[in-house]
Amino acid sequence: MNSGNLFKTHEPIAYFKSSEIMEEVLDNSIQLIVTSPPYGKIKDYGNQNQIGFFGTFDDYFKRLKQVWSECYRVLEPQCRMVINIGDQYLRTSEFGRYRVLSIANKIITDCLDLGFDFLGDIIWQKISTTNTTGGCSLMGS
Repeated sequence: MNSGNLFKTHEPIAYFKSSEIMEEVLDNSIQLIVTSPPYGKIKDYGNQNQIGFFGTFDDYFKRLKQVWSECYRVLEPQCRMVINIGDQYLRTSEFGRYRVLSIANKIITDCLDLGFDFLGDIIWQKISTTNTTGGCSLMGS
């Protein structure tokens, strides 16, 4: 068997812009999407129009859903999208009480609504330098 016939390679193309509108990418033309979306209220990327940091969580998820919609459009049938995202720890001082917002759960729900199939998740037990306990001694990372 000639292994040279197993894989077709193409020159990679990178677009440095928002993925909310990917008009330059053809429908059903991508085999794999790997993405790590903006982390909501956690990180200011220095762009006033960035997804998440300056708006409400509803705005954040609405804009992300537009990205997932575009990903669904450009992804070939039966191909995969991989999303790397963590939870958002909401501080009492900003949100009234300490709690954890599961961003992944909302993304999964939105992607299912768009037609994606959920094939499972991988838990990355990452050591955090952020206080994730909200001051409580019973919880933590």
